[in-house]
Amino acid sequence: MIRTKLINKLKKIITYKEKIIILLIFISAILIRIHYINQTPYQINTHDVGGHIEYIEYISKYYKLPQKQACWECWHPPLYYIISAITYKMFLLIYNNKDIALKSLQCQSLLFMLGVLFFSLKIAKQYIVSKKYLILFLALISFWPSLIIHSGRIGNDLLLYFFVIVSLHLTLLWNKFSKNQYLYLASLFAGLALITKLSGLVSFVFIGVIFIMKNKKHIFVLKNIKALFIIFLIFLLFYIPNYIRPDNKKFTTLIENIHELENVHELKFKNEPINYLVFDFRNFIKHPIANGLDTNEQSKLFWNFLIKTSISIEWFNPGDKINHTIISIINFLALLIYMITLLYIFISKKICINKIKSLLIFICLFLFSIIIMRIFNPYSCVGDFRYILFTLIPLFIIFVYLNQKANIAKYIFLKYIPLTTAFLLIILSLTLFIRY
Repeated sequence: MIRTKLINKLKKIITYKEKIIILLIFISAILIRIHYINQTPYQINTHDVGGHIEYIEYISKYYKLPQKQACWECWHPPLYYIISAITYKMFLLIYNNKDIALKSLQCQSLLFMLGVLFFSLKIAKQYIVSKKYLILFLALISFWPSLIIHSGRIGNDLLLYFFVIVSLHLTLLWNKFSKNQYLYLASLFAGLALITKLSGLVSFVFIGVIFIMKNKKHIFVLKNIKALFIIFLIFLLFYIPNYIRPDNKKFTTLIENIHELENVHELKFKNEPINYLVFDFRNFIKHPIANGLDTNEQSKLFWNFLIKTSISIEWFNPGDKINHTIISIINFLALLIYMITLLYIFISKKICINKIKSLLIFICLFLFSIIIMRIFNPYSCVGDFRYILFTLIPLFIIFVYLNQKANIAKYIFLKYIPLTTAFLLIILSLTLFIRY
């Protein structure tokens, strides 16, 4: 009796300590991002920031949407820019200082990223039972370089990430509990993603694929037809407003300003199989930062560019030679984690793969969309490679989830080497941004 009470008390103490560690990691994630934003001017390490700011300033000044041709980014759906115009205008009125108003937009991006981390943790809890492994997952997403760098960017990407991850979370809940309120909420957030950026279309495709797979034998049952009809109505509700703009012209492509690059011949290249089949490891380590304006042969290699972008971002300037070396080592460790995750998938039991099947579908859909974008827009600086960040969350869940399974554990090197790799990467990433 006494022994049982002691064991229960010990379990409570351990659980309490693990909760404290999770809280400390989350606080550290906030602090490292605040440090990064404080050290990073709004125009550094970002995409087309001038165009985004023009769009925001236009709305804050004239209280209406601009014509699509009014600025480089004005063709985008309006939700992010409306929210940002309110934030920008509020801080401009309070402080009468444009620099502070722009810094507030970076802080707004930080809030969106914290939302991504929070809902990523909620998704992970559906798969990872062990608190220790949950701590590992949280540490990975909290201190992964690209997920820190994106936290200080001005642009619609962060709000898109937030809505897509929330939609993923709700879709997985619906798949697990079969409650249609989760399905409709998932569609609602997919719609919000769509009116933030047209890349949100992929979230609707994911919901459709999961719905069909779950109901493939009963797809024409009345309640399922009704559910699909409601999802389609939600899609139309958010898609149609993307056409209602002052110039009354329809969108023709997902990247409306792509035609601007048609005359920049040095950035365009032929879609040759070698670009998608070759991975240059030496270049990957020696030149760890992706550069979209690099016109040499390396910028054409799809996997080199994609994986570099997933780890740091395009055009990231790490600073001195020590940080450059740290990024090279991080690239190697990250590549190792990716390869080990693939190995886990191939050697795991069918029951484990079935458990993570929805996550694998999500990853494949976004990878496929990136490949298609690259094929149809073969420019060295185009392809929306930063959307690989969508796949990092489910990929890390798979990495951690499969690492803890019994059939993996019997191979000692497949259990402890990956854990050591992840730990080293986290330490090096923290070192990089503390020194930044």
